[in-house]
Amino acid sequence: PNARCWRKAGRRIRPPGSYTVASGDTLWRISARHYRLGYLYPIIRRANPEQISDPDRIYPCQRLFLPRVGRR
Repeated sequence: PNARCWRKAGRRIRPPGSYTVASGDTLWRISARHYRLGYLYPIIRRANPEQISDPDRIYPCQRLFLPRVGRR
């Protein structure tokens, strides 16, 4: 992975937008950080079917789209 990736990896974004996976990230952790609810991680998986075939396997420097989550 290149240096540009490592500078962006793990940086918080405001959904909707593109997030770069950091080492140690999980979909639950990404969801908890960006949506404040870890159990919403399936929203991220559904938004990225080509990048995530197994929700237990995401990789550093992988770019994921984080959709906006509606307010209840």
